[in-house]
Amino acid sequence: MKYLKWATALLIIFFITVIGCVGSEKIDNANSHNNVQGAKATMKKYFFGRYALSVPIGLPLDEHNARIREIQIIESKWPNSSNKESSRNNMWDENISEIDKRRKPDGIKNTIIEQRTLSSGAQWSKAVCYYGDHTQNDEVFWDLLIDAGESGVWLKYNGLIEAKEEMYKWVLDVAKTYKPNGKNISYNPSDNLFYLKHGTISVPYKYQESTYARFEGHPLDLKLELEMTETHTEEPEDEGLLARTAALIATGYATGVDIERLRFRKRKVAGLDGEEEVDRMADKHRKALSFMWRYAGKKDSGEYPEIVLEMESPDGNLKEKLKIWDAILESMKPLYKK
Repeated sequence: MKYLKWATALLIIFFITVIGCVGSEKIDNANSHNNVQGAKATMKKYFFGRYALSVPIGLPLDEHNARIREIQIIESKWPNSSNKESSRNNMWDENISEIDKRRKPDGIKNTIIEQRTLSSGAQWSKAVCYYGDHTQNDEVFWDLLIDAGESGVWLKYNGLIEAKEEMYKWVLDVAKTYKPNGKNISYNPSDNLFYLKHGTISVPYKYQESTYARFEGHPLDLKLELEMTETHTEEPEDEGLLARTAALIATGYATGVDIERLRFRKRKVAGLDGEEEVDRMADKHRKALSFMWRYAGKKDSGEYPEIVLEMESPDGNLKEKLKIWDAILESMKPLYKK
């Protein structure tokens, strides 16, 4: 998964090698919320973690993954929906085969420690415990696959072998709360749900909660990335997006690059006091546009994680891209009850 290095991403896009700075805004910020109704009319709503976001219909979701309570969650549609039993058996067997191919830690005879079948009632599920790191003979992994109807859901977790049973219960407790979205996604803010691509997890925040999504393929050659991660620190006011970007530019981080700062300001999104920066970057070969909004987050909070939203594209059609960018930011809403 790509981690959004928001400070350096503003200065490194594709080809960039030369720097300059324009000290005043080139866009009338007072009008940034106007003229976005046309963009909003062609938007599709998505649910990520504990927030909702709308993007242009022509900008498809290319990747979406999540982690909650240190458990990696991977959803996938059954390859053969007409024969789900065959699909899930094949998916399980392929995973077991990949585990068997792993290099074993020294002194360990078998990579797989045990498998469990958890079928009960309407929900089918299986679990496997194994050594997943050949350098560690005291660390084990649990993979749990559940049949969620139209899709299969993997939950993956690792820890010390002495806590094997506690780990298993930890993963199972989260797995039991998974529910598929169905065709129509709706939400009740009081439910305190964590939204995935195809379903929800109904557990409150504890720690190690993150969401990543990437959209790519728009006719205007846009790429949009969203990352939300819980933070364990309180960020000083003078170390935000705008301050760090200005410092990098002032010290000649990428000497020779021409960077024109089109917007650089504080901007509230979804009730969150964040910072926005829009830049045009160029060298002698090409130009690119970079759009970024960042919220620093609150310490140890699932409802207020660090949020980085970044959009990039080749230069051109700036006015239209700004309308899309503004519509995306204005669409972000919390999915929890304040």
